[in-house]
Amino acid sequence: MFTAPPDVQQLAALGLSPEDYDAEAVEVWPDTEPAVRVFLLMRRQWIMGPRFPIGLNFCALREVWQRAKIHPRDRDDIFQDLLVMEAAALDQIYANSAEG
Repeated sequence: MFTAPPDVQQLAALGLSPEDYDAEAVEVWPDTEPAVRVFLLMRRQWIMGPRFPIGLNFCALREVWQRAKIHPRDRDDIFQDLLVMEAAALDQIYANSAEG
């Protein structure tokens, strides 16, 4: 699940510098890895309100379960984890919008 951060040339091609990129590594515990993987696969499934996302589009979840090879017995637990991550992401989005 590790993706190397872009190098200086890749950043420059986008008009960015290393200072613009948050390269802080985040450790994912093995027991939470499936839920994090599903959340990352859902990253383009946000339902947008007038200005900000309001939640994830769970209609896409069936395809994500299949693509991520999540066993049906694990889906209830992962879904609960997904709800927690969705709420935390929305809290962060709204907190950042209040600052700016």
